[in-house]
Amino acid sequence: SDRGEHKEEEEQTLSEIFKQKLSAGGASKDRSTDNKKRVKNELKVLQSGSMEAIIDVTTKPSDDYCYQIQLRGPKGSSYEDGIFFIEVSLPHEYPNKPPKLSFVTPIKHCNILNGVPCPGLLYKGWGPESKVLGVLQTLELLLQEPSVEDALVPELASMKKEELDTMVRSHVKQHATPNQTFPVGSGSGSSGQKKGDLTEWHHN
Repeated sequence: SDRGEHKEEEEQTLSEIFKQKLSAGGASKDRSTDNKKRVKNELKVLQSGSMEAIIDVTTKPSDDYCYQIQLRGPKGSSYEDGIFFIEVSLPHEYPNKPPKLSFVTPIKHCNILNGVPCPGLLYKGWGPESKVLGVLQTLELLLQEPSVEDALVPELASMKKEELDTMVRSHVKQHATPNQTFPVGSGSGSSGQKKGDLTEWHHN
């Protein structure tokens, strides 16, 4: 009877894992072959050292269609000493629709609200030939040169450059450290922000 109970527990655990994958969008049976192939190929490109700032790329344990990326802050910027944990979720319609990118690491930036960069800046000119690598390169440029005119956080955009640099560097030192971890399963990240709830709007 112990063996029977153990088997039942095992089945429940597997069921929970599947439910978790399903809720996270990780179940792949309703994905097209092209979508699956594209997601795997892009992962290989990101893991191949194609961008110097990328430290590590894996897929989320509960979702094969969510990349978990560790990105080094750009040299010469206020973010240069930081390591930023980022999640990039690829929708069913990818690549016809852009991915959804959000920071797990808390970040102070005038174009990033609740961990989500302004889609109008990040996915500008997105088309089926666009790739996640290009989005990360755009993000790197945005960290180097914030777009004050498109600020989502006006109080940061209106600060004096020196004051902002000092504040951001202090924030980076506190949060963008090597000992971070990605959240387990679906839900909010270490910064307590909800993922994906701000990714559909576009800046005016």
